[in-house]
Parts: sequence; structure tokens; C-alpha cells
Amino acid sequence: MQKAPKALRLQIALFGRTNVGKSSFLNMIAGQDVAITSSISGTTTDVVEKSMELLPLGPVVFLDTAGLDDKTELGEKRIKKTEQVFDRADIVTILCEPNKWNETENDIAQKAKDKKLPLIIVVNKSDIETPTKEFLVKVNEFTSDVMVCSSTDMAKRESYLNTYKAGLQKNCPEDFIKPPPLVGDLVKPGGIAILIVPIDLQAPKGRLILPQVQTIRDSLDNDASVIIVKEREYAHMLTLLNQKPDIVICDSQVVMKMVADTPDDIQC
Repeated sequence: MQKAPKALRLQIALFGRTNVGKSSFLNMIAGQDVAITSSISGTTTDVVEKSMELLPLGPVVFLDTAGLDDKTELGEKRIKKTEQVFDRADIVTILCEPNKWNETENDIAQKAKDKKLPLIIVVNKSDIETPTKEFLVKVNEFTSDVMVCSSTDMAKRESYLNTYKAGLQKNCPEDFIKPPPLVGDLVKPGGIAILIVPIDLQAPKGRLILPQVQTIRDSLDNDASVIIVKEREYAHMLTLLNQKPDIVICDSQVVMKMVADTPDDIQC
């Protein structure tokens, strides 16, 4: 799954001012040192991407961005790259410190709203300062999904992770949680799908290509059976079946042979 195209992953952007702990938060969520952390402002100089499996969501990619309040000449270039992340993000997370909310956070929240992106706010560094009730009321005006944590407190990692994942699940795009079927609406439960998979020089050694794997999984999720054959064995396989397949699927390179070998009453 580390090779899954980014379009198939939930894109989660982490925004905030410099030194609010975005990289530390990412490291806590990932359970490993993904991003360099330092007490020096501006340590993250470019967008850091981390692809991972985040169950039960599945494949996600975190986009750890540079601080949006960097006023240096180099900072302007960093900020420009950071703002481009809004065009990729499915969900926006703002990290802030307790009782500190200014125009930087307002701008991020407004951009998320303008682009109709769901927003989660993480109040970090709670081990240093406790957020006041007034501050929490203020940030709740932007979103109901607010969590308080200390990204350096690994003893509470599991609790923080579960809270954050609940917010992600709540805000996931519908087509990510329930993607439209590939073949599940073409094969009845208990039915059969035959996949003709040519094995040639373009086929990855030891693997099937992603669309083939997705089709197999979609069929299984819809309680259908899958038979996988090469184009040379397809006609013989049909003679072995005592149940007609619901559909036969192939790569474009063997369409003519598939059609020629398939009876008229079977869908191609």
C-alpha cells in the first residue's frame, strides 16, 4: 500500500504557526520519527509527506507544512508552497498552542472554509499550559472537532490517536468511506467474475497491478467469487464451470480474444 497513488489516499494537511509542534504531532500519530523536530522555529522548510495505513480509515498521507507566520525572505517561498497544499487536502488540521490564536489561525480556518474543507483543531503543548474555557469556546466557533493534547506525552498516545482518528472518520469524504463499486453492482452475491490477466513484460514481477487488485477486493466485498486466468487458459476455464459467470473482465490488449472466446449470453 506504500505504492498506492496519492489520489487513492486520504490527504490530511497539518497547518499552523512555526514551532507549534506540527512535526511532533505527526511523529506521535505515526509512532515514529517521520519529521525533524527542534525548538528552533522554521525547522520544517518544505512540505513533509508521510504515507501510512491508519486503521480503520485505510491508506492516508499526512502533509506536514512549514509555519505560516515565517516573515523571512525564504519564509515567503515556504509559505507559498504551504498554501498550495490546500488544493490537495481532503481534511485540514490546525495545530495551535493553548490560549494563542491570531490572524494566522484565522486565515487557515478561512481558507479551509472557502474551499469547503472539513477542519480539525488540535490544541498542542497542553503539558506546558492548560487551555482556558474561554479559549476552547473560541476555537469551537470554527469547528466542533477540537482536541487537546501534548504530542510529546507518549504515555497518552493511544488516547490522543483514537480521538484524532474519530475526528478524521467523522470528516472523511463520503466517497472515501464508501467508494462507488467497480464491479460489485454487476455481479450478484454468489456470482462469479472472471478476470483475464495477461502476464507480459509490462506486468510487475510477483504482483498484480492495482486496478486488478481493486477489482478482486470489490468483488469479494460484494460476496462474489473471482476466477483469475491468463488469456490462453480462458476458453478452457469456461468448459470447467457448471455456473455461468456474471461478467468477464480483461485488459485492453486481449479484448478481441476475450470477445471471441466468450458466449453471447455472458457480459464482457
